[in-house]
Formats: sequence, structure tokens, C-alpha cells
Amino acid sequence: MKWCTLVTTTVWNVSPSMIPKSRIKFEHATSNSGINSHNPPHKSSHPSGIIHHRTMGSEGSDMMVVTRKPRILCLHGFRTSGEIFRIQSKKWPESVLEKVELFFPDAPFPCNGKSEVEGIFDPPFYEWFQFSKEFTEYENFDKCLEYIEECMIKYAPIDGLLGFSQGAILAAALPGLQAKV
Repeated sequence: MKWCTLVTTTVWNVSPSMIPKSRIKFEHATSNSGINSHNPPHKSSHPSGIIHHRTMGSEGSDMMVVTRKPRILCLHGFRTSGEIFRIQSKKWPESVLEKVELFFPDAPFPCNGKSEVEGIFDPPFYEWFQFSKEFTEYENFDKCLEYIEECMIKYAPIDGLLGFSQGAILAAALPGLQAKV
């Protein structure tokens, strides 16, 4: 697995384990449909919504082309929720939403204090990890990373991460953390 950073979006390229080896070419689809966090955007007999077709490879043998929308894991802000981020994302231009498939998990920890969005959005609210008032110490960060990895496996294949507020901290930090390993 490899991390790349593009402008302000962090992308994690993952090798799809369900598709055989190196003779596969990925292309991004641009069909018209909105966000859908559970059902695939393409009409396909394959449960993942991936469209398969065969084409002639450069060596004269068959090559499978897999066409699908990029799948993005969206990490919500501090003391909000995946549902709140999903609602907020509906304000994005349809020209963007129709080109990606977005997934909005809730952070692993229930809100440990008052949420700034209380009264605007309904609870429950969540946190990715906790930190001190001075932002010099944090708790549950490793558990948070394990949870994000579980989400990436659950919604696999995931092509990128998108975050807001505390979720953006994670999306930006993950490539650097991976480089340390």
C-alpha cells in the first residue's frame, strides 16, 4: 500500500485484493449518479458494482479492464458524525458527487463533551481521538488508526481519504505515519 498527497486531498492507493494480479487496468467512471454510501453506483451483476470487460492486451492476450468510480472514505470532524458529514457533502456540486462513491463512517469514540453542532444536528456525536486542552497530549490515537484500517477493509477497495477538521488531521497525517513504518 502506498500514500500520495495531491494538492489538499490525501489519497491512499490500495491494491484491490479481490482482483487478480498485474494484468488489470483501472479507469474511473463518470456516470451520472449521486453519492451512495452503501449501494454501488453502477448497474452490474457483480455485487461490488464493478464493471468487468475483456480487451486485448499489449502482448496479444486478454486483459481485464475494471471500470468504477473512485471510492473515498470520508472522515468527519470533531464531535460530529458520519451522517452529519454526509448531509454537508450534499451541498457539493453534482459534477463532483457523480464521479465518486463516498463512505461516511462514524468515529470509534462517543463524544466526550459538548458538541458545537448540538441543536443544529441530532446526536449521536463522535470523536476520532481525544487530546488535552493544550493539544500536546492525545489518547486513543492508535485505536483510531486501527479503526480506520478496519473501515478501509470493510468498504474496500478504498482509493482515497477525505477529511474535515479532526478527520482532515487524520487524512493528512496518515501518509507521514505510514512512511515511518
